[in-house]
Amino acid sequence: MEKFKYGPLLWNHVDDEDDSGNYWWSGLAPVNYDETGIPVDEKGFQCLPLSSPVHPAYTLKHSVFNSALQDHLPSFAEWQSWCDENFINIDETRIKREILRWYSKCDSGRSKQFYTLQQRAKSLNEMVDLVWPLDDDK
Repeated sequence: MEKFKYGPLLWNHVDDEDDSGNYWWSGLAPVNYDETGIPVDEKGFQCLPLSSPVHPAYTLKHSVFNSALQDHLPSFAEWQSWCDENFINIDETRIKREILRWYSKCDSGRSKQFYTLQQRAKSLNEMVDLVWPLDDDK
Protein backbone atom coordinates (compact mmCIF):
# COMPACT_ATOMS: atom_id res chain seq x y z
CA MET A 1 0.00 0.00 0.00
CA GLU A 2 1.32 3.45 -0.94
CA LYS A 3 2.19 5.90 1.86
CA PHE A 4 0.28 9.17 2.22
CA LYS A 5 2.40 12.25 1.52
CA TYR A 6 2.19 15.99 1.97
CA GLY A 7 5.22 18.20 1.37
CA PRO A 8 8.16 16.67 3.24
CA LEU A 9 5.87 14.46 5.35
CA LEU A 10 5.41 10.75 4.70
CA TRP A 11 2.77 9.27 7.03
CA ASN A 12 3.34 6.36 9.39
CA HIS A 13 0.45 4.98 11.40
CA VAL A 14 0.36 2.40 14.20
CA ASP A 15 -1.61 0.02 11.97
CA ASP A 16 0.96 0.21 9.15
CA GLU A 17 3.20 -2.77 8.56
CA ASP A 18 5.66 -0.51 6.75
CA ASP A 19 7.19 2.15 9.01
CA SER A 20 9.45 3.71 6.38
CA GLY A 21 7.75 7.14 6.61
CA ASN A 22 9.01 10.11 8.60
CA TYR A 23 5.82 11.43 10.22
CA TRP A 24 4.00 9.41 12.89
CA TRP A 25 0.27 10.09 13.06
CA SER A 26 -1.54 8.89 16.20
CA GLY A 27 -5.12 9.55 15.04
CA LEU A 28 -7.23 7.54 12.62
CA ALA A 29 -5.34 6.28 9.60
CA PRO A 30 -5.42 8.43 6.45
CA VAL A 31 -7.59 6.98 3.71
CA ASN A 32 -7.73 9.76 1.10
CA TYR A 33 -6.73 13.37 0.33
CA ASP A 34 -8.87 16.49 0.67
CA GLU A 35 -9.09 19.29 -1.92
CA THR A 36 -5.90 20.89 -0.55
CA GLY A 37 -3.92 17.65 -0.84
CA ILE A 38 -3.76 16.93 2.89
CA PRO A 39 -4.40 13.31 3.94
CA VAL A 40 -7.80 12.78 5.61
CA ASP A 41 -9.21 9.94 7.71
CA GLU A 42 -12.43 7.98 7.13
CA LYS A 43 -14.44 10.75 8.85
CA GLY A 44 -13.01 13.39 6.51
CA PHE A 45 -10.81 15.03 9.15
CA GLN A 46 -7.34 16.18 8.14
CA CYS A 47 -4.49 14.04 9.43
CA LEU A 48 -2.28 17.08 9.96
CA PRO A 49 -2.57 19.44 12.93
CA LEU A 50 -2.79 23.21 12.45
CA SER A 51 0.30 23.40 14.67
CA SER A 52 2.33 21.90 11.84
CA PRO A 53 4.13 24.61 9.87
CA VAL A 54 3.49 22.77 6.59
CA HIS A 55 -0.28 23.17 7.08
CA PRO A 56 -1.59 25.96 4.80
CA ALA A 57 -3.56 27.48 7.72
CA TYR A 58 -0.57 27.52 10.07
CA THR A 59 -0.24 30.72 12.13
CA LEU A 60 3.26 32.14 12.36
CA LYS A 61 4.85 32.26 15.79
CA HIS A 62 7.99 34.14 14.75
CA SER A 63 8.11 35.92 11.44
CA VAL A 64 11.08 37.25 9.54
CA PHE A 65 10.64 40.09 7.05
CA ASN A 66 11.91 39.08 3.65
CA SER A 67 12.91 41.92 1.32
CA ALA A 68 12.58 39.84 -1.88
CA LEU A 69 8.91 39.10 -1.15
CA GLN A 70 8.24 42.33 0.78
CA ASP A 71 6.41 40.22 3.33
CA HIS A 72 6.90 38.15 6.44
CA LEU A 73 7.89 34.48 6.29
CA PRO A 74 8.09 31.97 9.11
CA SER A 75 11.51 31.80 10.65
CA PHE A 76 13.74 28.93 9.60
CA ALA A 77 14.23 28.04 13.29
CA GLU A 78 10.45 27.73 13.74
CA TRP A 79 10.24 25.05 11.05
CA GLN A 80 13.45 23.31 12.11
CA SER A 81 12.17 23.12 15.69
CA TRP A 82 8.88 21.48 14.64
CA CYS A 83 10.70 18.98 12.42
CA ASP A 84 13.14 18.13 15.22
CA GLU A 85 10.27 17.65 17.71
CA ASN A 86 8.65 15.22 15.25
CA PHE A 87 11.92 13.43 14.45
CA ILE A 88 11.79 14.53 10.81
CA ASN A 89 15.21 14.65 9.20
CA ILE A 90 15.18 17.57 6.76
CA ASP A 91 17.98 19.77 5.48
CA GLU A 92 18.07 23.57 5.40
CA THR A 93 17.47 23.91 1.67
CA ARG A 94 14.43 21.62 1.79
CA ILE A 95 12.95 23.63 4.66
CA LYS A 96 13.40 26.82 2.64
CA ARG A 97 11.64 25.25 -0.35
CA GLU A 98 8.80 24.10 1.92
CA ILE A 99 8.47 27.61 3.39
CA LEU A 100 8.05 28.96 -0.16
CA ARG A 101 5.47 26.27 -0.93
CA TRP A 102 3.63 27.15 2.29
CA TYR A 103 3.78 30.84 1.38
CA SER A 104 2.30 30.17 -2.05
CA LYS A 105 -0.72 28.44 -0.46
CA CYS A 106 -1.55 31.22 2.03
CA ASP A 107 -4.97 32.81 1.62
CA SER A 108 -3.83 36.37 2.30
CA GLY A 109 -3.26 37.42 -1.29
CA ARG A 110 0.41 36.48 -1.03
CA SER A 111 0.26 33.87 -3.76
CA LYS A 112 -0.05 36.50 -6.52
CA GLN A 113 3.18 38.09 -5.35
CA PHE A 114 4.82 34.66 -5.05
CA TYR A 115 3.85 33.63 -8.57
CA THR A 116 5.13 36.92 -9.99
CA LEU A 117 8.48 36.03 -8.44
CA GLN A 118 8.14 32.48 -9.69
CA GLN A 119 7.71 33.69 -13.27
CA ARG A 120 11.13 35.34 -13.04
CA ALA A 121 12.73 32.19 -11.62
CA LYS A 122 13.30 28.94 -13.47
CA SER A 123 13.01 26.65 -10.47
CA LEU A 124 12.07 26.56 -6.82
CA ASN A 125 15.77 26.19 -5.97
CA GLU A 126 16.47 29.48 -7.76
CA MET A 127 13.66 31.06 -5.76
CA VAL A 128 15.33 29.86 -2.56
CA ASP A 129 18.45 31.72 -3.71
CA LEU A 130 16.37 34.85 -4.46
CA VAL A 131 14.57 34.83 -1.13
CA TRP A 132 17.52 33.76 1.05
CA PRO A 133 20.56 35.10 -0.81
CA LEU A 134 22.86 35.30 2.21
CA ASP A 135 21.48 32.50 4.43
CA ASP A 136 21.31 35.04 7.24
CA ASP A 137 17.72 34.77 8.48
CA LYS A 138 17.62 31.42 10.18
